[in-house]
Amino acid sequence: MKNRMRRHPHAIWFILITVMFAAYLCYLGFAGYEDVSFDREETMDFSAGWQYTDRTGSESVLTLPAVVSAKANEKVVIRNTLPQDIPVPAVLCFWSNHQRVKVYLDGALLYSFGVQEGQLRRDNFGGGIWNMIRLPYDSGGSLVTVELETPYQTCAGNLYPVVIGSKASLLFYIIQSRMFMLIPAAIFLVLGLLLLVLYLMLSRKAGVDKHMLYLAVFSLLFFIWLFGGARVNQFFTGNPHSFSTATFFAMLLLPITLVKLVGDIQGFAYRKSMDMLCIMCYLQGFLVFFLHLSGIADLMETMPFVHVVLAVGGGIIVLQLFRDYVQHHNRHVKPMLLPVSILVASAAGEGIWYHCSHGMSVGSIMMAGALLFVLLQSILVLKGAVEIIRLSRQAAYYETMATNDSLTQCGNRRALDEKKYSRKDVCEGAVILVADINNLKTINDTYGHAAGDDAILRCAHALKNTFGAYGECFRIGGDEFLFWGEQLQEELIGTLQKEFEETCRRENEDTRYPFQVAYGITTYDSGQDETINDTIKRADRLMYEHKAVVKQESRR
Repeated sequence: MKNRMRRHPHAIWFILITVMFAAYLCYLGFAGYEDVSFDREETMDFSAGWQYTDRTGSESVLTLPAVVSAKANEKVVIRNTLPQDIPVPAVLCFWSNHQRVKVYLDGALLYSFGVQEGQLRRDNFGGGIWNMIRLPYDSGGSLVTVELETPYQTCAGNLYPVVIGSKASLLFYIIQSRMFMLIPAAIFLVLGLLLLVLYLMLSRKAGVDKHMLYLAVFSLLFFIWLFGGARVNQFFTGNPHSFSTATFFAMLLLPITLVKLVGDIQGFAYRKSMDMLCIMCYLQGFLVFFLHLSGIADLMETMPFVHVVLAVGGGIIVLQLFRDYVQHHNRHVKPMLLPVSILVASAAGEGIWYHCSHGMSVGSIMMAGALLFVLLQSILVLKGAVEIIRLSRQAAYYETMATNDSLTQCGNRRALDEKKYSRKDVCEGAVILVADINNLKTINDTYGHAAGDDAILRCAHALKNTFGAYGECFRIGGDEFLFWGEQLQEELIGTLQKEFEETCRRENEDTRYPFQVAYGITTYDSGQDETINDTIKRADRLMYEHKAVVKQESRR
């Protein structure tokens, strides 16, 4: 334990700071500070005192939410009297899940949803929806009757809480009540987008597999499913059908990304079984989509079939992971085994709870398991991404060292050879300048090697500052440099030559040793040069001619 603490001191400090911060938040929560929360209109709870008469004629008083005994397509009717002091204007609000709704006020039809005549589809009520019904000004004390009907046994008899308030207060109430799902949905969205951007940034680097991409897609699909489960999509789209369908198909696609994640594990021995499982998920999606469009069975009616397929697929995934870890000792499976097991177990628990609770409250179990899965996998993926970035930087450094001169930061002879190879025979318009420092050996012997290095740096700076914007500069020997430019006009070449000579003259005035540079410059000529090497040789001859002239002038 002590050795681990010594190896991970930063983790210890992080844990201590986190605990101190959590303790301080608890202190602030119980310190009794003045409440400055937003002053908004309050809603009125209207969930108590509902009268219900079952099919046998027995009457009972309900406090919502509640589940009453009802069959598919059986009409459930509940009644209650509005309080006298309801706010003005008042809106009656309650949730219905795959249910046709009619609301009467003193026997007169006030609101209906999902009961339009002539609909071709059975699921014309668009999944779950918040019913917001504006009440008349003088409705205090009136009798409210709510009729609910559904073709699905899972949703039959489901009765949800009813509240009264202004439209603004009800929106606050809905958002606040669904915050426990909206916040995780936002986390999945942010994580998915970050992982997707990170994958796009690193996709061309060595060592990057599609694990990060699959995890990003999983997070975004789960955001869609969770946002639909948060039951606020109707306030953003206005069309409950579209997002309800998108939520369902996100649930169908989620296991495909999980299968891809598992199948992408390095050295996984059961990749073929994952491929078969992926095909099974695709076939399930196509079958469900066909049944839905053809009208044979809508999405809700295929839900039990979907849950069975998902349960079988999840069990196969966990089993194959466990077998690969135990039998083949694949160390790459270990980081995936626990998170995937947690995810599959939470999905199984969610399915069981969905059918046991008649779909009254869904999403919490699966949300917790998926959030833990994505967070654990994100940590693993981010560690891998950091390592890839580190290795990429290291490789880039070594690549730079292999093609750059460490003293002058010009390209070296290897970089020049690579440029020659890349150009091959296409050299029209190439401008070559070869430069050489005069008497570098004398400078080294008389003034020291530091002065010699200084002379080399001054020559490199003069060459790069003058010609660097028009091509590439290379150090091809101890005191030899080469410039390779493209398509330079004769007037520009002459101007650059004068500027280079003037720069070298100023450098000579600033040194305690004689600083002189000889150079030769020429342009590729297909009439004289077969390759760029011939152009370099001609520039080299011109450089030696210039060197001889400079030496003669210095003797005078």
